[in-house]
Amino acid sequence: KRLQIVAFLLLCKVFQPTLSFYMDGQNYSLAPFEDMCKRQKSFVLDAWKVKDTWINPSMTLSQSDPTKVVIVWRMPDKGRHDKIGYMWLHRYSWNITKSKDMIELVKPTKWRTYLLGEDARIFNHFGKVYIVYNNHLTRFKRLYYAELFYDVKEDMFHTLDPPNHVIFENEVNIRHQKNWSPFDFCPQCSFHGGSAIPSQTHPVNATLLFVYSIRPHIIVQAYQTNITGEMTAEVVFKTTAQDSSDFWQWGEMRGGTPALLVGDSYLAFFHSSGRLSHKHVITYVMGAYMFERNPPFAITHISPEPIFHQTFINESYGWAYKVIDYIVFPMGFIFDDDFIYVSYGKNDKDGWIVKLNRTGLISSLRAVQSKVVGSSRWNKDTGHIERHSYTLSSG
Repeated sequence: KRLQIVAFLLLCKVFQPTLSFYMDGQNYSLAPFEDMCKRQKSFVLDAWKVKDTWINPSMTLSQSDPTKVVIVWRMPDKGRHDKIGYMWLHRYSWNITKSKDMIELVKPTKWRTYLLGEDARIFNHFGKVYIVYNNHLTRFKRLYYAELFYDVKEDMFHTLDPPNHVIFENEVNIRHQKNWSPFDFCPQCSFHGGSAIPSQTHPVNATLLFVYSIRPHIIVQAYQTNITGEMTAEVVFKTTAQDSSDFWQWGEMRGGTPALLVGDSYLAFFHSSGRLSHKHVITYVMGAYMFERNPPFAITHISPEPIFHQTFINESYGWAYKVIDYIVFPMGFIFDDDFIYVSYGKNDKDGWIVKLNRTGLISSLRAVQSKVVGSSRWNKDTGHIERHSYTLSSG
């Protein structure tokens, strides 16, 4: 009997289900996505591949040179030991200006130790560069973040200190913790490129917050727990959209890019997935949303439908997996007065960038109403959020 079971499993491995097994060809349709592409031509302007094998690239503006962009991406390895690569691109030509390999752990010695993780988001926080990433050394993914330091002498990035392991309060150990979206909060700070920058006129620090969940919109702040680098993320604000179930119809909204202050609101891009082209096929899509500049950071606008460019569903490119046709996974973005550039992973294979018209994208978002579920006390001048002051709303 055991031999029969083994033989059956081997057959399943060899004769994996194919496309023809799952569908008859008549029910599978990309027409809804093609219609979205046509409706969005006014603001989804272009998309191009930056580099092969760059899985889920994230980008931010260089702190030292405004004409350059720093990109990090996942470098697959066997097992759960993916490394994080990095590279510089020219902001306007998008050509590679400096090619490096992997981020080092703390200051390197003759024994090189690389930072292990996946789906790293790189972002600027109050004049410094950070990454937040998922560590998959155990069965369930865990969230870490670290400040990066560029060593001019060694010409390389490494973490300034050992990465911080962030544990969500009352965390359930049998689920992943990943894809949190970081953002700067500072009422009196000046912002550049969507991130707070130090100022002599307003000598206050920006507070680093994370979007833990989009719906409901849960904002957390990480506090140092012990000297080993372990931190606890506590809920400080929580709101929820009052719209009905058609708030977003394309699967559960999950984290994507860091949130940046664009104008007077935060903007971020998220991903979701669902059986959109066929009942047996999963498609990953992306959308955008905006939330308030100040607490409780309620969502104000959201994409009415997934953001699409024709290259997202290019049949000649091939499917991502046997039961997943296309994956669009937003990881980072930069912007100027006219355009927004979003870096994203495509089909878990390559790194791409999509160019959006800034005014057109924001105009395309539909307004939503939100209600406060819970909030913390905070100082309107410094932005300081009082710890352990979170209370549920009486309404």
